[in-house]
Amino acid sequence: MVLFLGGLAGCSQPAPEVTVDYLLAHPEELKALQQKCRLARDTVSAQTCVTVSEAQHRRFWGNGKTRYTPGGGVSHE
Repeated sequence: MVLFLGGLAGCSQPAPEVTVDYLLAHPEELKALQQKCRLARDTVSAQTCVTVSEAQHRRFWGNGKTRYTPGGGVSHE
């Protein structure tokens, strides 16, 4: 019986990899992982914290495809 249960545990699906796009679509998950990376770094993989950082960067700055226009295109005439 113990071997059977151990075998089932080994066959379980691996946890899905957290991606930047997933975190952008789920801001509550992003916030929770940010807090884990900040306060309990030893419980989260380094790659996950890098992904969280990239998602936060993209959330704040966008995807980088917007052209920079000083002054926001406002005419000062």
